[in-house]
Amino acid sequence: MAQDSSQPLAGLPHGPALEMGAIRDLLPDAISPIRAQDPTVPMPSTRPMSNDPLDGYRVSAHSANTLPAADSSGLRIHANRRYADLRDNGTVPVGYDEVARAYRAKRRNELTPSGPVLRLNDDGKTWSMVLSTTAQPGTSATAPRVTIDTTHYVWNPDARNHHGYVVLHRKKGLDEGFGPETHLAFQDDDGSFVKVEPGSSALDQPANKLSAWTDRDLWDFYGLYGNDITRFRNEVTATGMKPQWAAIRQERLQKPYLLNELRRWLAPQMSRDEFHRRMAPLNYSVEQWAAQLDNVSIDSVARRQLEVNTRRLDTLQAQTSAEPKRPRLADEQSSTAETPAVPGYVTKSLENGTQRKQLIELLQYRMSTGTTRKSPEEIARQIQPYNLSTRQLSLLISDLQADGRFPQWAENLKHSSMDETNLQRFDEVYEELLPEIMNIRNHTTHHIDFSTHFTRPFLNALLIKAGYQRNKYNCLYRTDIPAMFRGDDRSPFEFFNGHMRPRQDHGTGSTTQKAVSASFRLSEAGTHTRVTSEVEALLYDTQYHRHPGKKVNIFSNRESDESSESSSSSAEDSDSHSPSDSDNRSDNSLFWDHEKNYIARRQNQNIGFDYLLDTRGIEVVPGEENLVFNAYAQTEKKPGENVKFPDDSFEGHISMSPRGLSADRIWLINSDWTRAAKVNDICSMYLLRPGSSGDRYKPGAGRPIEQRTWTGNENRYEYDNLIDQVANANKPVIDFPDKSIYSNDIVFP
Repeated sequence: MAQDSSQPLAGLPHGPALEMGAIRDLLPDAISPIRAQDPTVPMPSTRPMSNDPLDGYRVSAHSANTLPAADSSGLRIHANRRYADLRDNGTVPVGYDEVARAYRAKRRNELTPSGPVLRLNDDGKTWSMVLSTTAQPGTSATAPRVTIDTTHYVWNPDARNHHGYVVLHRKKGLDEGFGPETHLAFQDDDGSFVKVEPGSSALDQPANKLSAWTDRDLWDFYGLYGNDITRFRNEVTATGMKPQWAAIRQERLQKPYLLNELRRWLAPQMSRDEFHRRMAPLNYSVEQWAAQLDNVSIDSVARRQLEVNTRRLDTLQAQTSAEPKRPRLADEQSSTAETPAVPGYVTKSLENGTQRKQLIELLQYRMSTGTTRKSPEEIARQIQPYNLSTRQLSLLISDLQADGRFPQWAENLKHSSMDETNLQRFDEVYEELLPEIMNIRNHTTHHIDFSTHFTRPFLNALLIKAGYQRNKYNCLYRTDIPAMFRGDDRSPFEFFNGHMRPRQDHGTGSTTQKAVSASFRLSEAGTHTRVTSEVEALLYDTQYHRHPGKKVNIFSNRESDESSESSSSSAEDSDSHSPSDSDNRSDNSLFWDHEKNYIARRQNQNIGFDYLLDTRGIEVVPGEENLVFNAYAQTEKKPGENVKFPDDSFEGHISMSPRGLSADRIWLINSDWTRAAKVNDICSMYLLRPGSSGDRYKPGAGRPIEQRTWTGNENRYEYDNLIDQVANANKPVIDFPDKSIYSNDIVFP
């Protein structure tokens, strides 16, 4: 179990230590982690099932050995990142949690630390975990409940939204002295309305993280609302374990409630009755069920089932979290934490979307007759022909006539917005579109459904004004995106004074030429970096080989006839290296190596590389932006038409010729994601060393640094050193700030 069940639970008597395996044994195999077919191939352990809460947080021993010594605060600081040495148990990155007033373990890619709280030991150099079983001070669970007096409020008992919120409206004719215009509440079992703040999820759709829980589920069982709901979803997604600060409400310490909550963790696809039936043989007491729930975890397969999208950006709360200075002592003067500024487009997008949503709800109320109330979708369809900005929508509500008819100025706007000679028709909406574009691209979220609120001809013309173009597949693309990021198994020497060739066959339907997948977010590209010897492309010695080499079976020490042509790996997991038929017809002028039956030299390679690709002036098809603004291109395509958007979060397709992207446009990023240099400069710097030469095109030949990479050495640090040497030689480099890096952050020297 994740924690020692012998520890007392807050508000509960002791329960005997129980094995979670007894519960899992009663559940179907479908929710168990997938096991390998080949027993000779070791499978990585499933992190959330580990008893170690810090599993997945530690840095490698090599990385730890390169860090500077601990400072006076007990932290080792490198490149503006903080690391803590655990007592006899490795080193972890850390971040300061303002709520807990302590440091927490933190993964390298995280902005908000999600791991256990750490405490500095008496030696002043090492740290230990602090395991707490009580709700933290200041959480919504400990705040007193505020029941709303409904004397002066009305609500629609038939109105439903996914998360169970109830919107109460102040009665007509009453002023602010009777209370705010609207209240957001949950209805308790006794019928009363309890005032709450919403979480970060849209009210009418499942949450991006932990979709098995609605906001009301978390409020009802743990007493959480607002930012604490967001924090709960973030921490469980990151760690796979129930946060110990989320304590069960005393009213829910009953077997039916406990079992239903346990079902959400272990078998969310199973009905309540079925789960209860399977658990009946255990006959545990309430205390025992509560003990199990306090130590529950989600395995990797179940977690993927619970998430709508596993690569969604952390919420606005995580984006605004600080990387603060050391904790202040009790007698030190308080100072304001240095919090990185939230990008203006994030704030503006959220403000515009929130205001428009509130106006739609108010318009629902104003346009309702008797007991009939129009849905938000019906209201959106009714106002769509008018192409109203948020400000104009507010004016419409003010000027709406008593019988529900629109004012004359709105009718005039309806016609002028479709007049192509009207140079001012986009002015107001354009200002709302720009922050939405950046929010979609960088955070894969949007707050205004432009396709619903604006007519298609108006929106298409607006997108052209905003810099989009359409290719032959009717996909939106841009040529002003400065850079994209890509994780790749090929070393920089593959591209030296040459090109990065497209390998994976994405088929046709997105870009004008060959589509190459890349990411708008650096950390996302890093998750796709090829880092294991199971990558099919590693059977090809170089990107110039048409045929795969032979594998050597490390268990039998015999050659294997397996090749990538017979591999069961899917294109989703690895690049398909073999050229397509279209390549065969169009690339006769390109260099190819037709050697067969060679031993694959790279099959033991364990590291991958992160690249920055200069895409200025190149066609880039953004996936999320097409899904939001151009969905009809896929849903309404004619028979025989092929339209395919990039379908991964933060993904875009770069249009490349079969020759590929010039090495002059390729930059290698160091393993800390703090600096990048051109691959040509990196390779030239290396070749200045004695004994560093090698035949670039001859399979099997390679420079010593490459040979170490191919044989499985974890030698990314050698490439990092070369990047620093390029910088010291006053060659162009790009230094990244200590924050999440997106395409539009890149400024070339």
